[in-house]
Amino acid sequence: MVSSGITGRTFTLETLFLGKTTYAIEYYQREYEWGPDEVQTLLHDLVEEFKRADGARKARWWSQQLTQHFLGPFVYTDEPGDKRFLADGKQRFTTLHLIFLHLLRALPDSASKKIERRLTGAVVAGYHRDRPRFRLELDERQQAMEALLDDHHYEVPLGASLSLQNLWARSQQIAGDLSQQFDSDQLDPFVD
Repeated sequence: MVSSGITGRTFTLETLFLGKTTYAIEYYQREYEWGPDEVQTLLHDLVEEFKRADGARKARWWSQQLTQHFLGPFVYTDEPGDKRFLADGKQRFTTLHLIFLHLLRALPDSASKKIERRLTGAVVAGYHRDRPRFRLELDERQQAMEALLDDHHYEVPLGASLSLQNLWARSQQIAGDLSQQFDSDQLDPFVD
């Protein structure tokens, strides 16, 4: 029996969330079910790590070395056509995707174009017939994600899945939490 084996590699978020690659989740996989506490913990960890690293960077102004922070494993399979199916880490990946989307929406007009391009690329992998192909590409979430991206009103349909209900609720939570964490002049360094 020939097997390609399982390999482990370290990735930056930029590597996972840029390029043309989109991610999907098989229909039989667990729903997006993170609650307020899990989302708050991840966001708190990211903000605290940023503050620690930013303080260290300022103290050693000559060092451009970026610190690394382990976010846990992401297990996926590569499929043809720049598509990956997530097998593990879906909750974190979905939450990170939402964080990137809200950071993009929160950018002030004075934000650098580089940061805007990086965030846009983290959220949207491209376009198909003028519709965004989100980095985490799931048909059920398309309308909600478009409403979030374009800052339009959206109501979760009656009978919507737990994933869609939680996606919307956690998205609203992230928007509020981010606005409390940062002044607009801190967004560029945090995103970077």
